Amino acid sequence: MRIINLPTLLNFVEPFFKENILLSRKSLDDFMWQAVLDMMSRKDHLKEGAIEVILQIRELQRLTRAFIHPSVKDTIIHLRPD
Repeated sequence: MRIINLPTLLNFVEPFFKENILLSRKSLDDFMWQAVLDMMSRKDHLKEGAIEVILQIRELQRLTRAFIHPSVKDTIIHLRPD
């Protein structure tokens, strides 16, 4: 399923992930996705320079897929030892 409608993302998808926190590397992706979604809900993505911020978040997201800081790993393992 692919949801691209902003109100649906804000009213259904975002609350779901806030209530059901991810306990994996994807939690970092979710955190960055929430930042972009927040920008979009405030219409900040339309402001000058906003696309560069979104691209920086995207690059950070790409980098976190390759590397996770040990403190984050420890937190995840502590919360979900399996």
